[in-house]
Amino acid sequence: MNTTPVSAAPFNRLGAFLRSRVGSAVQVAIFIAGIFVLQGRSPGLPIPLAMLAALLIWLSGDSWDSLGLGQPPIGGGRWALEGVVIGLLCAMVSSGLLTPLLYSLFQTEAAPPARQGDLSYLIQNIVAFGIIHALAKGLAYRSFLLNRLEALFGPTRVGLALTVAGASILFGLGNLRQDQISLIIATLAGVVFNLVFYWSKRNVWSSILAHGVYNTTLFALVFLGRL
Repeated sequence: MNTTPVSAAPFNRLGAFLRSRVGSAVQVAIFIAGIFVLQGRSPGLPIPLAMLAALLIWLSGDSWDSLGLGQPPIGGGRWALEGVVIGLLCAMVSSGLLTPLLYSLFQTEAAPPARQGDLSYLIQNIVAFGIIHALAKGLAYRSFLLNRLEALFGPTRVGLALTVAGASILFGLGNLRQDQISLIIATLAGVVFNLVFYWSKRNVWSSILAHGVYNTTLFALVFLGRL
């Protein structure tokens, strides 16, 4: 593994502390605060949250490869195919099964789609959520948060389970829009994207692609009047 740092930690003592278990806990606490403070002001585009994660990564002196941001795994286009298939499956299950089931359980009626046939709406949201949103959250939640939670909980099976669960819940909270249904669906989607990260040997690009395809498919369904 290439361990060449993005940049040498500007303060050696600070970098060493941030790489420790206690330092990881501090970073997770800062990240959680960022979810409610920074992203709360821009719920659709989590760029400030990704910038916060990038700052903490830089201060820690981490390498891109160690965070899963190196080149996609070798194997031709398999990583891309997996990302596309998983993203499509998640969108189909979410829209065709989970959403109707949860609205039925909570005895809530889903709002009718108001953007059917609106091409500008579709294009804007593909760019915002299918590309920018997926990239920013891939950096923030997969590359950064999974790494810090794993350092906090440890690389054991129990530690990894806690890591995936914690990151998924925070991902759900970061995607909270209106009600508990959106929280549940986003948390479950977070579980899938986090597992894709580990399935692809800790390379973030497959999960970013899966996330982008998932978001794009949902907005395409809204455009077609199917969601």
